[in-house]
Amino acid sequence: MVVKTTRFDKAPTYFIYGGYVFVPLTKKLLHSTRLRYMASRWPTKEKKEIVVLLKVLASELSQGNSSISFWPVEKINGKTFATFDEFYQIVENFKGDYLLLEDDEG
Repeated sequence: MVVKTTRFDKAPTYFIYGGYVFVPLTKKLLHSTRLRYMASRWPTKEKKEIVVLLKVLASELSQGNSSISFWPVEKINGKTFATFDEFYQIVENFKGDYLLLEDDEG
């Protein structure tokens, strides 16, 4: 599975960007949300980990998006990423005006 197992001896991994909270999909999150359908996905060279937009915090950048939660992110500006770390690096190094996040439906 592309879902990480629960680790109680390690702090949670997350990334907040402009009020958007991103996390890698874990078993605990999978079992407590509507993302259960992702349990059947297997890792590939192109996709080793699933990144989820967990929650949107109030900020100037996130106005109007507060209802979005538990949304799997497949691409950033049309590019795929394999891991949460790669996702983080792409977002952190982004220099453009607009960051476009896509799910598996585009």
